[in-house]
Amino acid sequence: MRKLNYKSRKSEKRLMARQRVCLSEKFKQRGCKKLSAERKQAVIDFLSRDENSHLLAGKKNTITKNKQKMQRRVLTKPLTELHAQYQTEMEQHLSMSYRQFARRRTFYITEPKTRDRDTCACVVHENVQLLVNKLTKRGLLKTTSISELVSMIVCDPKNKACMDRACPKCYFDEVEFPETDHTEVSWEQWERVTSTNGEKTFANVLKQTYKGTIQDLKELFNKKLEALAIHPFNWIHQTEQFRDLKQNLTESEAVLHIDFLENYACKMSTEIQAYHFGGSRKQATIHTSVLYTVHGTKSYATLSDSLRHDERAVWAHLEPILKELRATCPQITVLHIISDGPITQYRNKANF
Repeated sequence: MRKLNYKSRKSEKRLMARQRVCLSEKFKQRGCKKLSAERKQAVIDFLSRDENSHLLAGKKNTITKNKQKMQRRVLTKPLTELHAQYQTEMEQHLSMSYRQFARRRTFYITEPKTRDRDTCACVVHENVQLLVNKLTKRGLLKTTSISELVSMIVCDPKNKACMDRACPKCYFDEVEFPETDHTEVSWEQWERVTSTNGEKTFANVLKQTYKGTIQDLKELFNKKLEALAIHPFNWIHQTEQFRDLKQNLTESEAVLHIDFLENYACKMSTEIQAYHFGGSRKQATIHTSVLYTVHGTKSYATLSDSLRHDERAVWAHLEPILKELRATCPQITVLHIISDGPITQYRNKANF
């Protein structure tokens, strides 16, 4: 057996210590990579929620990166506001700065662009947003976020009594404004206007302009904001329940998400001028459905030359889907149907 001198023994110890340091750094890097991947996935899952971004349904609304083609999702709130919400909801080890949060946003979740115009905005939210924009332009509000303004007048945004304005502690709370003079100002609101053309009466929705003092504008804003509070609570609650329902489906359950699309205008390759500019062009009704089961997701689109959107038309569109569901998945005994709430289409007693 070879006997080591003092110098060789010392150099061997240094080598072993250096190897231990390298191994610890290697394990540390592995742990950091795992935590970084977990944080990135947490950001993607958070931004992919229906209340934080909505999916664009158009065939051309796709984006490709590194040969990966994905459908675009558009953020419903500013990224700074979403980061603040992420920090309050997530656990401590998943928290991060705004710069890291923005860097971990995936490529197919984008800011809204000019062409992504919203044609189905809620009239209650939009009227409040118009007042907020006017007050912000006047320097009376520091934020344009409706969720932040609602949190100023309630104790807890997640408490139904507070958002329903039935809480005795925050019932009389209002957004405080600095003292201002009685200068005249104009603002816009979406209103239903009735007009008469001879014997017929028409009801149109127009953006009307109103004038008054700044005090009138502040009182109208507080009144509309108080009535709006329950709207975001209901919307967020519905999206959370919908997400939880899809994630916890059993073998005997299915979820069917349905809605009518805008009527499709049928076109010909060659059209005469009277047909193109007149009212002779035919339309088709498109009813879309997405079926969620434990085995996966399946999408449907049914077409009809009938332009009816009542409950009888709804069941005519659903009949072939339900027949296929019975044939392919006979074990399903519970069907959850999710739709919007128009009384003439889905939410009426005839459907029951």
